[in-house]
Amino acid sequence: MWNGGGYVGDTIPNIISNFPDYKKIYSIEPNKLHINIAKRKFADTKNIEFIECGLSNQKVIVDDKISSNNCDHNYNALNTDTLDNIIKEKVDFIKMDIEGAEQDAIEGAKQTIKRYKPILQFVFITKPKIGIKYLKWFFPFIVATNFI
Repeated sequence: MWNGGGYVGDTIPNIISNFPDYKKIYSIEPNKLHINIAKRKFADTKNIEFIECGLSNQKVIVDDKISSNNCDHNYNALNTDTLDNIIKEKVDFIKMDIEGAEQDAIEGAKQTIKRYKPILQFVFITKPKIGIKYLKWFFPFIVATNFI
């Protein structure tokens, strides 16, 4: 199970209740403050790994003094990686709610999606013009990966 845009862990209980036989949940969040809150909330929950980075279509590491330890919900990730780089085992479910970076993150998960055909849950920006742009891109992408 991959929880991209893990925030403070608010969707983890739903993932656990919908997939009670899960082997492992990876919660990916670029904001240090948010991921630390999630770690505290789920300290006693088995098999959850927290990964501090953003999801994108490439690995980027920025050696910068700008802190990711802030309260901003729309924090832009400085350090990013792809799910294709991170995933080393079968994945059954990918959830992403990453504030407009979904297209890049999906492109960075192309091989994983093609290989494992997981259940996909994405939250796209709800502004109509942006949502239509994503949908026009997303459906051909899914067909190209032989997902359907």
